[in-house]
Amino acid sequence: MNQENQKEICTECGVVVSAEDKFCGNCGATIIHTEKILEEIMALSFSKLKIAKDTDIKSIKARITEVAKIEFSDANLSRILQILKELPSCPKCGIRVSSIDKFCNNCGTEIVLEQQTEISSKKIVGTEDKNGFLYFFEVFEKYAIFSGRSRRKEYWYFFLFNAIISTVLSLIYPPLGAIYLLVALIPGVAVAIRRLHDINRSGWWLLISIIPFIGTIPFIIFMAKDGDSKKNQYGPGPKEV
Repeated sequence: MNQENQKEICTECGVVVSAEDKFCGNCGATIIHTEKILEEIMALSFSKLKIAKDTDIKSIKARITEVAKIEFSDANLSRILQILKELPSCPKCGIRVSSIDKFCNNCGTEIVLEQQTEISSKKIVGTEDKNGFLYFFEVFEKYAIFSGRSRRKEYWYFFLFNAIISTVLSLIYPPLGAIYLLVALIPGVAVAIRRLHDINRSGWWLLISIIPFIGTIPFIIFMAKDGDSKKNQYGPGPKEV
């Protein structure tokens, strides 16, 4: 919590003091800071306090004092209540639980946080909602972009549809198939280089594919290898963007 402009109240004389003060300037009593109280309460786990959404303020104060064995002022309580309101509650018994709890300590129900659900949904929509054609067209959109990184799906979907289209066109009219292969050459090289970047390798490793047999196997392994999960020297991971 930001200590700027925050105040504490001395539990002995009731004088308002700074949040940074360790002792009361009026009576010399030790100042009990809200942050310290919250640390001790968190160590016990909020669910052990058995505080529900409809628990009244008086009961909340009594339970915190009883369980945590700490004395605190009304100023402390108001800030603690603010924290409590932001905490998730058990869907079964309604008891407030810590944001790090996976199960309710009161009834054992699994806690699924809304924020985690939203993040999971965004991740699924952002990275898994594309079909193969979208990856194929994305390569042509990045026609001559040799920098950055490309994930395995982008490369292999392009490879698949590229082979299908060139084969069909060659069967219909051979020169048309040849023209298509020339058009697809540059984006094909570009996506292969970006795929190498994704596994933190230089684009010059693409030249290994020119070597018959000996170079083909390691090149396929490179293209099939999962990329770095975090940012590397070639930029952020395509799954993060």
